[in-house]
Amino acid sequence: MTAHTDRAWYVYAVIAPGQPAPDVPGLLPGTTVDAISFGTVDVLATLVPRALFEDGQDGNRTDDPDWMAERAAAHHAVVAAAASRQACLPLGFGTLFSSLDRLSGWLRPRAAAMRDGIARMAGHAEWCLSICADPARHAAWLAHHDAELQRLTRQAENAGAGTAFLMAKRIDKAQVAARVEHLASVEARITALLQAAGWPVLVERQRDGSPCWSVLAPTDAGASPLVQAWLAALTEELAPSGLAVRLTGPWPAYAFARAALQAEAAHV
Repeated sequence: MTAHTDRAWYVYAVIAPGQPAPDVPGLLPGTTVDAISFGTVDVLATLVPRALFEDGQDGNRTDDPDWMAERAAAHHAVVAAAASRQACLPLGFGTLFSSLDRLSGWLRPRAAAMRDGIARMAGHAEWCLSICADPARHAAWLAHHDAELQRLTRQAENAGAGTAFLMAKRIDKAQVAARVEHLASVEARITALLQAAGWPVLVERQRDGSPCWSVLAPTDAGASPLVQAWLAALTEELAPSGLAVRLTGPWPAYAFARAALQAEAAHV
């Protein structure tokens, strides 16, 4: 934002034209959510004080984690309310424009992709799947199933005192390699299983490098039990190795909206 104004438009989502804004509070206490028309698409937005979000301003609050957490929760409440009644393309937390002209300029070259994205989200919701590990159980499982670890462990048992330290280092390194290899095979297995349902799947990396799967599933009555059935099958399959899966949802389609906008950005 470079225009010299004291207000900015905080944007939550892009929606099909002519749809009303959800009747929920806006990002800041006392604010409301407006549906603003840009012709072929509308946006849900709130006019906010720009200084709250801009670095170097006396009123900046972005370094306050509690305040930011409250704003993130308010952002999600607006998006969730919108997604519960209409297809929408949710934008990431913290999307601001200094004027409607700048917002229009950003929307214009992306409008076609946004309309396609909105159509794709219609009747669907996002489920997120991630892997959890019990480190001790997983290490014990690897020790009994990885051939290289078993070979090194036998060598260590017969090694003299002078080589015990070096063997321990080699075993530690082999454990890391075995864990990486096993998690890669589990990732491929989960991806194949989810794709077999014929629904769109995205695989993204979390901050620790572990995978997170986002599945765009229908919101009809039969979809939720099927997703839950995936969870039960995966849990049973992974349990012996000390791994488990965590399923959350349904969510507004944050990951798929992000992917659609990133793909479009490469062509703008």
